[in-house]
Amino acid sequence: MTERKRLDPTDRRQLILNAAVSLAKKDHFEWLTRSAVAAAAGVSPGLVSNYFAPFVELKREVLREAVRTENLVILAQGMGAGHPIVKRAPAPLRAKIAQHLTRS
Repeated sequence: MTERKRLDPTDRRQLILNAAVSLAKKDHFEWLTRSAVAAAAGVSPGLVSNYFAPFVELKREVLREAVRTENLVILAQGMGAGHPIVKRAPAPLRAKIAQHLTRS
């Protein structure tokens, strides 16, 4: 029987967030579901809820992470949806997002 290692809560939260960011970049952050994020992270949907409740908080965290890492794909999605986190991003980053959108 394989023994599973229990992750530190901070590491587990980051694992879930990373899975959500990866899915958002591939699909779209608005289309994230608890089940899809859980499957990508290898955890239960209940554990996703434990770390990100309500689920909309996970979507906000995905956008905050996108701002932090300048992930233009996800930020363009957020800008298109008129999300406040993207609207409040620094002006130079918003300019990069706009350029990204015109090239896409």
